[in-house]
Amino acid sequence: MCDIWNNPMVNNALKAMSKEDLEKYKKIGEQLYGNINFEDSTIVKHLMTPVDEAVAYVEEGLKSGLLPRDLDENEVILLQKTYGEEWYEKFGFSREEVPEPGLSLQVKKDIEDAIQTKLKEASENRKSKRKNK
Repeated sequence: MCDIWNNPMVNNALKAMSKEDLEKYKKIGEQLYGNINFEDSTIVKHLMTPVDEAVAYVEEGLKSGLLPRDLDENEVILLQKTYGEEWYEKFGFSREEVPEPGLSLQVKKDIEDAIQTKLKEASENRKSKRKNK
């Protein structure tokens, strides 16, 4: 029987690889085959939970250019529960760019504008009352 990995071509290819390439291929091999013991077909390392997979999926989207406004409510909640209320800072976003669960960014902006308008009106009313005294 021929051993596919024990031949001159494979050995020469391995010798020609840089340390970085060898490490890279080692990691790929561990990811592909590191979870299963092939001798008795048992799982060595448990695979990611569905929640971990969901977080990784959303993270990859954000790292690839997805904006917080593109996330649905469940994805925002998932990131909040995983990384805390200020999860967006981990990805370089500001609070203003992040929708709150149940609110779109436009509704959030409208509410914040209405609050600022009311605060301004209240401040002007106090000033006018002081002038009238």
